[in-house]
Amino acid sequence: MRAFGFFLAIIAMPAAATEWLQFGFDSSHSGVNPAETSLSPANVAQTKLLYSTALPGRAEGAPVLLTGVDTPTGTHDVLYFTINDGTLVALDAATGALLWSQHPSDTNACAMDAEPCFTASSPAIDPNRRYVYSYALDGYVHKYVVGDGGEILGSGWPELATAKPDVEGASSALAFATARNGTTYLYVTFAGAPWLPDFSGYDYQGHVTAIDLATGAQITFNVACSDQGSVHFVENDPNPPVASTPDCTQQWFTSNGNRMADGDGGIWGRGGVTYDPANDRIYISTGNGLFDANNGGHDWSDSVLALPAGLDHALT
Repeated sequence: MRAFGFFLAIIAMPAAATEWLQFGFDSSHSGVNPAETSLSPANVAQTKLLYSTALPGRAEGAPVLLTGVDTPTGTHDVLYFTINDGTLVALDAATGALLWSQHPSDTNACAMDAEPCFTASSPAIDPNRRYVYSYALDGYVHKYVVGDGGEILGSGWPELATAKPDVEGASSALAFATARNGTTYLYVTFAGAPWLPDFSGYDYQGHVTAIDLATGAQITFNVACSDQGSVHFVENDPNPPVASTPDCTQQWFTSNGNRMADGDGGIWGRGGVTYDPANDRIYISTGNGLFDANNGGHDWSDSVLALPAGLDHALT
């Protein structure tokens, strides 16, 4: 497998260890570490290369960091990456040495037209610091022990995130937030599969799933046909007949006599779900597709949506 590099730059002074548990640091994806005191506009020019290391594959998403992790080889600060092929890797943050990796064995669910499937997602670390979550190409989010990568099974895990991973891709980072009711939810979002020659020509639905980390229970909000409830739609013929009303398969329109796909509201944003603690809501942006909410419909493409943190009361 082709190796891809990872580079880490630091400034030449000690810094207090601060954990970076998800994309953008916090549930609002602020990108701001309030405990940062070493780096400033005055000394940023002093950053220097600490090390570079070869990864076992391309990692398009950002890493997350956990400090003081007990591993079989001792205590380490650990960086976690999700590789394009769904492998989760753990590296020593100080040296770049590979500590362990995990790759779910069942990837046959993601195969179409001989195109290689991939994910650009980023992992997230449980706020209890015991587990790290990562999306794999089998359509599930997996839960691993932070120290040795042992997978947690049962109580819903691994959690189904898409029933058609060959045409739906997880481009966004996993994210979590603790809602006002005290429940911590893990969020995973989907859009059309970017590895397909024309991903908008296949049957996909943008959707977001909220997983209760305490119980494993989940609720899914589908951008198209949200009134059908918390369901993972199954795959239909990639060329369904033109319908005058939405049928929760790939939607189509006619332009200059040509029948064309218009997509179903894929959620593409790199950060995925953003949580606002001020109003206890999550925000997502959706891509091309049908929008008929102004006429009493249930299709929410080309929109910015504010939803309840647990997605309850959103399925109407």
